[in-house]
Amino acid sequence: MFHYASFLSSFPLVKSSFFLARFLQHYCTMSEMLANNYFIVRNYAKAREVFLRLPESVRNSDAVKKKLVLCEIFLGNPLSALDYLLPLVVQNPGFIFKTDLELEDCPCRDLICELEQRPGFSQEDDFCLLSISILWLYCSLENSLHYLEMLTSLNGHPKVNELKLQIQKHINHNQLINSTE
Repeated sequence: MFHYASFLSSFPLVKSSFFLARFLQHYCTMSEMLANNYFIVRNYAKAREVFLRLPESVRNSDAVKKKLVLCEIFLGNPLSALDYLLPLVVQNPGFIFKTDLELEDCPCRDLICELEQRPGFSQEDDFCLLSISILWLYCSLENSLHYLEMLTSLNGHPKVNELKLQIQKHINHNQLINSTE
């Protein structure tokens, strides 16, 4: 019987390539686990740092982007959070809008309270309002839209307008489904 693996292992380059591939696969898995661990313990700066070092194919997964949104919000970068959020909302809105807060250990409600109690938080600050709005997306579309409507200087921002449009589309879709039941 011919053993393909033993045949390939007789070639040093193939053998080293195989081990390199296995090492990289293991490294990626361990790095993602490390990033997830930082995320779970609410060390968002370290989680973001490790998530961003993951290979692009892993970093571009919906699950990683969803966590990067929260990391960016916590680190005070709501416009960067929109860069990760908008593709998710357009391509897979349910992944964000239908988050199971308990099952996924979603920190949004805790982050909302924490942001509102931070020194310097103001309902007149568009970046604070945008951050709160993005966090509400995981829990309540209506609350999210309410905070987006309160924006002043960011009100005409293309990414903000796109987010408003996507939320409104989803709310209208849900109302249509509920009215036909």
